[in-house]
Amino acid sequence: MIYHYTVHHIFNFDIVDHNVGSLRKLLDINQRYQAFRVPLALDVPPDLTIEVGSFTPSLTGCNILDDEYYGKPGYMYHTGISEKLGGNWQFDVTGLDAAQCKVRVNANLSGLPFIPGRVIDFFIQYMLTKQGYSFIHASAISLGNKAAIYSGRGGGGKTTIALEAVDQKGFNYLGDNFVICKDGQVSSFFSPLNMFGYNLRPSVWRTLSKTKKLRFKVWNLVYRFSGGYVKVFTPISSVKVFPNALQASADIAEFNSLLSGQEFFYQPVDRAKIVKRTVSNQKLEFFPFVRHTALYGCLFPESDFARHWEIYEALLYRNLPVNIPYRQITMPEKITSNVLKCVLDLYGTKDETINTGNVIA
Repeated sequence: MIYHYTVHHIFNFDIVDHNVGSLRKLLDINQRYQAFRVPLALDVPPDLTIEVGSFTPSLTGCNILDDEYYGKPGYMYHTGISEKLGGNWQFDVTGLDAAQCKVRVNANLSGLPFIPGRVIDFFIQYMLTKQGYSFIHASAISLGNKAAIYSGRGGGGKTTIALEAVDQKGFNYLGDNFVICKDGQVSSFFSPLNMFGYNLRPSVWRTLSKTKKLRFKVWNLVYRFSGGYVKVFTPISSVKVFPNALQASADIAEFNSLLSGQEFFYQPVDRAKIVKRTVSNQKLEFFPFVRHTALYGCLFPESDFARHWEIYEALLYRNLPVNIPYRQITMPEKITSNVLKCVLDLYGTKDETINTGNVIA
């Protein structure tokens, strides 16, 4: 099965899935990227091709690092990465420094669900970076043509803020997990909403099929009986949830960095600090590839892949505006409607109107 995708006509990628039957349903690639799927192959070759299934690595002429990494110019192979619940996957990649890149990835049954988030999303970031775009782990909302970005770690409030803004305040929606930035503009990246007990809203629940509702209940039971060890989000199509509130792009009007803490608190921060924190956030999101890029850099330190995080940081300075509010917002573990109101009340305010810090009990 071959899937073709285009993201705002700036980036094209194909996914070739060699798995069959239940394995393909488990991977569920089409649902994760369905907002970008196009029915036919484009006239131009894809920037990125992902092949999922067994493969034979190209080891001729490779150097070996740490007994598990094989590398030669433009090529890297990793023998295997272990995940929770016995998940395991391996990958190789060709064309690391070329205009088109090809990734082959194979996984066991438990490892298949990790492939989109662990592998595909990173190489989407990598290829967008090579084209001058910043792929940011964040949510974004807008009124008119003015967008607010909320960047932070998983569970920090990105999705909850976006849902509240669209559902209750009439904002438009640009994404809740990743967005794309360039030259002061943010463009949407409509990945599925990752729903769990703490961020599922009644308006979203009503859009779910009976099967989705059952799956949601089952995974929440698994979470409870595992003592919180097994936490599986239920993916829900944001395109179906917000059909009348989707926005393709908008000017970046403010950037908010979310941290978790004991109580709500916000303050303006320096743009450079936000850039550094955003880079760290991306590294944590794609943690295995921090090591992959470093090891490849042992062989080819001047390559694009080895310098990826350096290039990524430089692009953030270029793509994020200078004269907009940059804030650090500390979110309590329990995000109440009052906290969400206070977060959204900050929309449209300027630095000079913000105190050095505000606490809300």
